[in-house]
Amino acid sequence: MDFSVELYETIAGVCPVQDFLDELKVSDPDDFAAVVAGLAKLRQRQERTKP
Repeated sequence: MDFSVELYETIAGVCPVQDFLDELKVSDPDDFAAVVAGLAKLRQRQERTKP
């Protein structure tokens, strides 16, 4: 099974989570790196639980 992250998009085409992540990457690269590391950790967990 492939791992993917799906972000919510409003009817107006706005993606609040993506906007937040884009802003975080610029304003606080360390926190952004922590979020990306957390997603990578979830991906590894998913791969370990494959049958």
